[in-house]
Amino acid sequence: MRWMWGLCLVILSMNRGWAQTSETDDRAIFLKYLIQLADPVLVILSQGTLKKNMPLRLAPKAYPDREKVAHLEAFGRLVGGYGALA
Repeated sequence: MRWMWGLCLVILSMNRGWAQTSETDDRAIFLKYLIQLADPVLVILSQGTLKKNMPLRLAPKAYPDREKVAHLEAFGRLVGGYGALA
C-alpha cells in the first residue's frame, strides 16, 4: 500500500506546472476570499446599521441575551481573524 502513495507522488510531481502559482496569483486569491468574508460585516458596520441589518442564526440552546451581542461577536471574530493572519 505504501508503494501506491509513492507512485502517486511521483506521477503528481512529473507535472511541474500543476502546483506552481506565482505570489501574485496567491495574493489575488487570498484577497478575493478575504473580501468575500469581510465585506458583508464591514459595509453594514460602516453604515452604522450592523445590529439592525445583520441576519441572526442562533443555536437552539444559546443563552437568552445572545441576540444583543451577536453583532459584536461577528466584528470581533472578523478582527481576530485578521490578527491571526498578520
